[in-house]
Amino acid sequence: MNSAVNLHLHDQRPRSVLECLRPDGGGIDHDKYQQYMQFMQGESNRRIVALVNASYAAEMPGFDGERSEEYDLGTDKPKKRRKKRGVWARRTEDGEREILRPEQSSWHTMYVDNDLVEEEDHLAAKFRT
Repeated sequence: MNSAVNLHLHDQRPRSVLECLRPDGGGIDHDKYQQYMQFMQGESNRRIVALVNASYAAEMPGFDGERSEEYDLGTDKPKKRRKKRGVWARRTEDGEREILRPEQSSWHTMYVDNDLVEEEDHLAAKFRT
């Protein structure tokens, strides 16, 4: 007999919400309901693991659910790269591009140099002033 099946036979936690009801009809027994929720969380985790293992088995023939040297799961993924950020600039009268310093940006003017940020409670909380 499989060990997982053996564990299910000896597990006394409720399997449904109906088993959590008090026999006198006085509502739900909170202790039993907590045990039921723990049982359901374990069942959910087991299903997720089974689905993940099944997807790996479908993608990689010979995958048996255990990490092996033969199938390193990290080698297939390309290295993540960040998108290059643009440089804030403006055109001069001559048409040349002039790079803006952070202090010259509209964001800095609106949020850092703005005295109202300190006066308004919700803005002060956002910017920790």
